Amino acid sequence: MTRKSDRVGSRWCLGAAASENTGQRSAGSRPMPGWALLLLLFLAPGCVTLDAFKGHEDQVPSAPVCDMATTWHNEVAFVPDPMHGGNPAPGLAGRLYLFGAKVDCPVCGDGGLVVDLYEGAAPANGKTPLPLEEWRIDKATLKRLLHRDPIGWGYTLFLPWGTYRPEITRVRFRLRYEPAEGQPIFTDSGPITLKTADGPGQPVAAARHEPPAAH
Repeated sequence: MTRKSDRVGSRWCLGAAASENTGQRSAGSRPMPGWALLLLLFLAPGCVTLDAFKGHEDQVPSAPVCDMATTWHNEVAFVPDPMHGGNPAPGLAGRLYLFGAKVDCPVCGDGGLVVDLYEGAAPANGKTPLPLEEWRIDKATLKRLLHRDPIGWGYTLFLPWGTYRPEITRVRFRLRYEPAEGQPIFTDSGPITLKTADGPGQPVAAARHEPPAAH
């Protein structure tokens, strides 16, 4: 993981990318904590166990990815961080679904994922602000996050929020799925209002992927 304050508030790398260029890391860099990966694997309600997943891996549909959709829990999750004495650490949770040419049921992809977090809604002037956070998940790690739920096969995401501040109550996700071959696919969640601590959060459906702009 590298962290560059001139581009993003915090950048996380999960998987092989976390060990690349270790000699060029900045002083503020930090690894993705192990508890975050465990939550990535087991957070989603109703997900199958790892043993069950291995047993049915040959049944997971796969196809070239043409579309994607996400859902997000609109409440910051605080989970014990064993790396810091069990102190609560904030994070954001969601699900990613990939689709082939026919948007009928989710499929398994072969690529990696980049997620950027922004405060508030997209600016009216069309200019992209600097993200608060950026998470990079390589293809091998993303594959490990594949679980089945009532919608179908999808990827459980738990994203540690290192720049969290309680006064941030509205956020937006920008995702880029990078297939092994072909062009990246983008989607924007639109603004999500975060629940306060006085009530439970609810899953929030995000927008579907947006096609690349015509040149």
